[in-house]
Amino acid sequence: MRHFMIKSFFKPNPFWLNCASLPPYQKMNQTEIFPEIDLNQWEERVKKELKAPHTFESLQWQVSEFFSLNPVYDEKIFENEDLEYLKTFHQYWLKNKNKDRADILAFGNQKLNEDSQEFNIAESYNFQRWVYHFNPKNTGKLPFSIRNPFEEASGWDSNSEIDPLMDGLLVGKWKTFSPADLKKGTIHIHASDIHNAGGSAVQELAAALLVAETYKNALGETTDWAQNAIIHLGIGPLFWLELAKIRAMRLLYINFCSINNLKVKEGNIRAETSKFFWSKTDSELNLLRHSTEVMSSILGGADQILVYPHSFESSISLDSNRLAVNIPLLAFEESQLHTAHDPAAGSYILELLTHKLAKEAWTLFSKWNEIGFEKMVKENQLQSLIRKNSDIQFRHFMEKKIQMVGVNVFTSPMAKTSPKFPVVEKVDNPEFSPLESVFLDA
Repeated sequence: MRHFMIKSFFKPNPFWLNCASLPPYQKMNQTEIFPEIDLNQWEERVKKELKAPHTFESLQWQVSEFFSLNPVYDEKIFENEDLEYLKTFHQYWLKNKNKDRADILAFGNQKLNEDSQEFNIAESYNFQRWVYHFNPKNTGKLPFSIRNPFEEASGWDSNSEIDPLMDGLLVGKWKTFSPADLKKGTIHIHASDIHNAGGSAVQELAAALLVAETYKNALGETTDWAQNAIIHLGIGPLFWLELAKIRAMRLLYINFCSINNLKVKEGNIRAETSKFFWSKTDSELNLLRHSTEVMSSILGGADQILVYPHSFESSISLDSNRLAVNIPLLAFEESQLHTAHDPAAGSYILELLTHKLAKEAWTLFSKWNEIGFEKMVKENQLQSLIRKNSDIQFRHFMEKKIQMVGVNVFTSPMAKTSPKFPVVEKVDNPEFSPLESVFLDA
């Protein structure tokens, strides 16, 4: 059984400050010392200023299956939760980071691969050609992302982002692979599949570690694969949760590599916009959701960003890809969101949420690791757990506890619909239940 060892790896930060800890405004007096104001006084002040129908209790936010955020915090959370190790995590990450901003990837739309004229148009949008095989000499400015879960590990020298474990789970057939296969190319860990199937943030983080553990066991004494591995996370529109999830993933991965003596600097995390929250009913509002998802990705410190097209209408497919790329470009070039390293550091809420996610995910990973990834998948245990959480989210969606603008709230008669998001085709006679992407806007 692995134990939660993160706190022993990092050390404290007594200097964090959050606006929620500042006392209410008082007239400045050079001879006066501001009195200390405790949390109870803050709560009373908030209750007094709230307007009906809002209540203090209504300001609490249920973040996940285990944790809710309170309206106000003070520095005592560092004493109660022992968060001091997070300062060293922040410093370690700053020291070892290898780039100042995330890479932007373009989505490899397979439909464009079949028409050479579309290639030329795509290049006019400043994209690299969609499939490397057709034009290996192309040196366009943007790399692309394309995944074929049906491809075997033996074909790892191709441009597909192969992940035998999650690919097999996605199609419902176990894929065998050898250490030699794993050494052929970059190891991808598509934990985003958990998110897109309706899994929770904790389940997504724990699954990423479980897959990494399985690859580690297969590779034996090899230690250098971890520093090149890419962990894919699905990023939804719940801004604070997703921001903290990316930070928690980095914290967990650094700790995982440290206790397993794997070579790693700061990890490599790809943030992908959510399929779970993607809408076909009002496709243009996907652009708004993608904007906040990109903001979470950048401020959370993702190393790569992939934005899916907001629409899959064939007549505007290139415009959809162009807009998908422009969202992070605007965030970088105009908003300059990447200029501050880990801006969440020091926020009471975000530090606490990062800690809670990491702690619960490590505990769940330890539990799952006792069973093993292969057994959990072949016996449909993992799929059942994800499906159970997905059912809860769908119920909350129907009750409007989870809101999607243009779908279950603020619908518009002028909404522009789109064909459904393309999903993995079902295989005949699967060996176990495939992990299927699901959509709140089904």
